[in-house]
Amino acid sequence: MDDLKKLLMRIGCVVIVLLFFGVTAVFAGFNRGDPSQFKYGGTNVSLCSSVPEPYKTIFSAAGNKFQVQPAFIAAIFYAGEHANSWPDADGPWKTSPAGAKGPFQFMDPTWGSHKQDGNGDGVMDVQNLWDAAFGAAHLLANIGAGGNTSDVNNLQDAASKYNSGRPWSVGQGIPETAAYVPRVIAAYESFNCAGVAQSECAMKVVSLAMNAVGTSNATYLPKDPAHACAAFTTTILTQAGAISSPNNSAQGFWDKGGGQTVIPQGGQLNNSVLKPGDAVFFTGTYDNGAYFTHVGVYIGNDRVINTSSVKGVVDNDSLTGYGHFGGAKRYCAT
Repeated sequence: MDDLKKLLMRIGCVVIVLLFFGVTAVFAGFNRGDPSQFKYGGTNVSLCSSVPEPYKTIFSAAGNKFQVQPAFIAAIFYAGEHANSWPDADGPWKTSPAGAKGPFQFMDPTWGSHKQDGNGDGVMDVQNLWDAAFGAAHLLANIGAGGNTSDVNNLQDAASKYNSGRPWSVGQGIPETAAYVPRVIAAYESFNCAGVAQSECAMKVVSLAMNAVGTSNATYLPKDPAHACAAFTTTILTQAGAISSPNNSAQGFWDKGGGQTVIPQGGQLNNSVLKPGDAVFFTGTYDNGAYFTHVGVYIGNDRVINTSSVKGVVDNDSLTGYGHFGGAKRYCAT
């Protein structure tokens, strides 16, 4: 009987040892294995389908770990560092003339302070998308975008600091940063499906409009590029499937283009009732005998994408700062 007890005790010890090493191996495999296994605490914030894979998975994981809106990480990458584009996720990534490296354009000292092992392979590589995204999230959390904040003032400050190291109050006076921050915030608004409920149509409108920034007015109305606003806006809406065909007149588009009136003709500007993808109409920008003389695409956060008769290209302007507001319509179903 004593021999039997000793045998059972020995077997029990072996089992415990095997279980210990088995569990250790499982955790070791989890920490070094496929990044898709990673799960982090915090509030999940959904990214719109306009953010492609693998970016959507990577930015969501990074945002969840460091409590930064994934849509803001995506916006920094897409609009801030890559000129409204989604490069090949495997690189190669260019190094800027100033020495900024990798998918999130880290300078060496900044990477040294914020480097992360995002994919759990034991290496912190500024050229690796997982590592760089986690590093960017760590940096953003430390410059005002932490706590899953969706406050636009905080995000403007964080974007400004990411680009220039200075808050937005100072960054507005730096030409590169003054252009960088509105691009990032506009992209954030379009990517953040938790913050703004958008139809697929509206997301397409915003994406198409953002991608058009910088293109010549003549692309939309060759015979009269100075007055291409309606042709541009209705071309974007047509490409998104919101309307059936373009229109070359702002007044004609308001009168005959259908759509749901959001703010009636002559109404006061109210950003709280507007949604990204809406068409915003202006009055008195020049005298052509009509009430509505200009129109553009609202993309959120008080920004309107429209043709500029001064610059001759599609531009991203402040809706409030533009003035001359006259009404708004919605052509995408919500």
